[in-house]
Amino acid sequence: NRNRVLELDMGEVILFLDSDLVKISDNIVEHLTKIFTDKKIAIAGGQILEKGRPMIFSYGVGPFLPIDNSWLLSWIRPITRLSSKIYQHKVPIKPIDITWTAEGVMAIRSSVFKQLGGFDTNFELYHEGPDLCVRTRKLGYRVIYDPCLKFEHLHIQHISKKDNINRSTAYWFYKHCNWPKWLANFMFLYHGRDIDEIL
Repeated sequence: NRNRVLELDMGEVILFLDSDLVKISDNIVEHLTKIFTDKKIAIAGGQILEKGRPMIFSYGVGPFLPIDNSWLLSWIRPITRLSSKIYQHKVPIKPIDITWTAEGVMAIRSSVFKQLGGFDTNFELYHEGPDLCVRTRKLGYRVIYDPCLKFEHLHIQHISKKDNINRSTAYWFYKHCNWPKWLANFMFLYHGRDIDEIL
């Protein structure tokens, strides 16, 4: 549970890293110190590489809409994957403002993290990063992507992905897109567990 850090004596910035990531960049602490001298920045996401290439869907400049997780709309997944692979070749070379970043590599100002009460634990291992970004931006803070924060993804898999990502996606559309529960359940769970069980 990432929220366990709320029980600890934290510094000014918290860096969350998934256990299957390896640092590539040097001087990360010094770089984060420089980033967060701007008091308007509350979250910084970094570059995640898979086999040397930028990982798809690790950050975004538009709305976070994981619609292709739906069993009914799975036919659009090849299109979204293709567009993402094309986008991989256009990685920014300097920090940019974004709307969301994944929780796998996320640095956040500890005062903001405390103010928000941490991650929403109704998300089951997926989408809690974008959710935290949405709530942070509503407070008036900036969320940025910095390609100088670089990590390699090792593909270590400890859990079953499908059920967790479907439940989290259903909850995302219920929480942030105001979908009724029946529609979120129908579009993303089908034979899965109802989101009522996680609320």
